[in-house]
Amino acid sequence: MKRDVARPQLMIRTLLFCTFFMILNETFFGVAVPSLMTEFGVSEPTAQWSYTIVLVTLGTVMPLSGFLLKRYQTRTIFFLATALMITGSAIGSLSTGFDFVLVARFIQAVGTALMIPLLYFSIVALVPPTQRGVNIARVAVVFAVAPSVGPPISGILLEALGWRALFAAIVLLAIVMLIVGARTVFPVGPRLVEPLDIPSVPLSFVGTAGLVLGIGTLVGGVADSLDDRARVLGSVGVILVGICGLALFAHRQFALQRAGAVAFLDLSVLRVRQFAISIAVMSLASVVLFSGLYLVTLFLVVVLRESPLVAGLAIVPGAIAQAVLSPIIGRRYDVVGPRALALWGIVLLIVAMCMMAAASFSEAVWLVIACHILASIALAFVFTPIFAHALTALPNTSHADGTAILGAFQHILGAIGVAVFVSIASRPDLFESSPRVFSYPLAFILAALIAATAIPLAARLKRSTSTLLPVSGP
Repeated sequence: MKRDVARPQLMIRTLLFCTFFMILNETFFGVAVPSLMTEFGVSEPTAQWSYTIVLVTLGTVMPLSGFLLKRYQTRTIFFLATALMITGSAIGSLSTGFDFVLVARFIQAVGTALMIPLLYFSIVALVPPTQRGVNIARVAVVFAVAPSVGPPISGILLEALGWRALFAAIVLLAIVMLIVGARTVFPVGPRLVEPLDIPSVPLSFVGTAGLVLGIGTLVGGVADSLDDRARVLGSVGVILVGICGLALFAHRQFALQRAGAVAFLDLSVLRVRQFAISIAVMSLASVVLFSGLYLVTLFLVVVLRESPLVAGLAIVPGAIAQAVLSPIIGRRYDVVGPRALALWGIVLLIVAMCMMAAASFSEAVWLVIACHILASIALAFVFTPIFAHALTALPNTSHADGTAILGAFQHILGAIGVAVFVSIASRPDLFESSPRVFSYPLAFILAALIAATAIPLAARLKRSTSTLLPVSGP
């Protein structure tokens, strides 16, 4: 029997709804860092791991999602993702120590790492190529608005009920997701019968987690003294283990494909030039997105002594601007392609970060808000066309692996960026006087430099979408 035309769109809307709240949950704890520091007596770099561990987990688990989407039905993945979100949130709401908070955030992040690729996979499987641009623009809106809406909502909950309410709210939302999804999410696509390549799982985990945790610890993620030689050497060792793990993982995937077996993750998609360039641009922009958004809220709370609610509300105008512009830019992408839009976005992002560095010397909240609005507009110009371009560059049969790789790169580099930027912004010994006044501008200037490295990459994107091959299976 033919599937009702409205049913796929209903399923996609459900997954968009679920993904929105899961991404919103990623940024819930940005303004909660001071509360966690007071509650558990931990330092600022340690408390920020309540946020960073989500990005680390997303980057670590997303490679596994590529295989799971090919092996199990979409309905099964949906139930697993929402169940993990409920479990993690319940543990967090009952936490008696900071370690339990981290465990709860880890479990939540595993659920998110399954839901995001599930959304992309479902769009590709259910939507004709001529309509994918509109749907991907909706995804871009979700990714743009959710991180910006998270802080003000968490600020309201923190002011009224305390940090445990952040977990309790997600429990309720996840239960609603589960009930709605049980009626709207259905199985999609043929399933793979090949068994899971067990050695690839630990190699993937060791590689991604080792690299992110090693760099995060090296720059001060969980320790506070740069003079601790043992910590530095230990961090370098962890980084080397991570690099070796990733190298062995990549070698095994290519070896499996040469042997005619199904790889855990098809890394051959990285040979598609436009997809690889899109990943590079997206990853660099993600460093600025995650780190910049985190730093703005942290600056308002820690330096300007604003309440979590004010810090959260300060980034709402930027979220609105990005939500309004993303669909417009998505339609413009269909006409002019990704190159011009991405280049304009990167230039605006550099200007916004430089302005934010200057605004850090001021105590004017309105100036910080204006800089954030400009940064949000810039990110709309970058993320919307790059998301669409990356997926359009791949054949249908490679989208499960492509979305897993895209998400992994985005969140791994985002986690590294947050660890590095927060370490710079929070270190009082970088400057002899007024350390906070100078450390935040330095962090924002670094963000501008990172954004600038994306310009030569964006210049290599196709001028027009018409120069791409049609999206189809082999």
